[in-house]
Amino acid sequence: MSQNENSLPSPAAEVWRRFTGMFGADAVERKYGKSIPPEWTSMLSRLKQFEIDRGIRRLLYSGKQYVPALPEFVKLCRAIGDDNIDEGRPKLPALVAPSASIDRWAVEANTHFLGYITRRLAEDPRAWGMAGSTEQAECTRIAMRYKNAWAEDMREGKGVTPEGEFIEYTPEERKSSWDDLIRQAESAIALARAGAAA
Repeated sequence: MSQNENSLPSPAAEVWRRFTGMFGADAVERKYGKSIPPEWTSMLSRLKQFEIDRGIRRLLYSGKQYVPALPEFVKLCRAIGDDNIDEGRPKLPALVAPSASIDRWAVEANTHFLGYITRRLAEDPRAWGMAGSTEQAECTRIAMRYKNAWAEDMREGKGVTPEGEFIEYTPEERKSSWDDLIRQAESAIALARAGAAA
């Protein structure tokens, strides 16, 4: 495995060098032989450098005493989430910070909803029927479904980047999405009220 001085080592060569440092050349050679298996070279060439670094870091912190198999190492590289991985299972913190249990999207949805209800009922106190009526309760349930759908959309975001990073909606996109869902809620409420009146 001679490398030109000006070229970077292949991902597999770099991983093999790290494995040798962690487990010893004898252990690596006993398990895989004198050369890097082609499966390792092929698979590691598909990973991004930050994924390989993450896999090496997780392997080092795991305390494992043996050279990993390819699927095990790839899982350490690609698993998104907690870096405290022990045999594929994230370790739970001993104590959860109080703020960790707060769903930021539920809070934001409730804030939007309170503002919306306040404005809507200030415009027309009977917009959803008489106070305390079953009609008003049904209209509120419909609006709540749309509010909860908005929060769920925000939790899911726009997906993840190829590097595995979560893509969140911008404030403008969140506002536009909220306005759109409330228009849909108003249409559903009008339809329900018309159906009840018929």
